[in-house]
Amino acid sequence: MIVPHGISNQYLVEENNLGLVVDSLDEAVEQVQNITEQQYLEYVHHVRGFAELLRNGYFTRKLLTESIHLIYRKSI
Repeated sequence: MIVPHGISNQYLVEENNLGLVVDSLDEAVEQVQNITEQQYLEYVHHVRGFAELLRNGYFTRKLLTESIHLIYRKSI
């Protein structure tokens, strides 16, 4: 995954090692040309794991659970 600096999901990409964050297309091309096989395989590994969480609704369930807990705490 290649995203521009400043995008709302930049932190998500960086913290989960999902891809590259760049300032320009030229920088993206340069980074892709210089990526090692090991770095590429690490990105693939992290993206596959993250994709599984998305497909199984992990983040939706987490948000709903946290919302219910917040509502419950406020009603006490």
